[in-house]
Amino acid sequence: MNSPVKTQWVDIAPGCAGLLALPPAGHGPGPVLWQEIFGVNAHIWLAAATTDVDAAGAFCGGGIQARLDRAPAVRCPLQFHYAAHDDHIPLDAVQHVQAAMPQAEVHVYPDAMHGFNRWARAS
Repeated sequence: MNSPVKTQWVDIAPGCAGLLALPPAGHGPGPVLWQEIFGVNAHIWLAAATTDVDAAGAFCGGGIQARLDRAPAVRCPLQFHYAAHDDHIPLDAVQHVQAAMPQAEVHVYPDAMHGFNRWARAS
């Protein structure tokens, strides 16, 4: 069965490609998803503080607690998802994020470990 969603790889910048998924109409609003496994860096977390994105969210957002100086610049809705048993992000880091951005939705999954949102991972 063919999907009504059309996908294609597109060049974003030299050495950087992205997967474009178009709805059946061929146009319309949609999410922009950045993936990084090495924590917050200038082109991802900080996107909520430096761009006009409509909303932002992070799963296992390591390093965010080190850039809370940028929190006042965030004007969009935020949602964070953390694991309670994360070897890489201690719960006190999550508490610092919550304190700096009380407007954000922060979800802490009590039985989860780092990488909990990957269904291919045993944890």
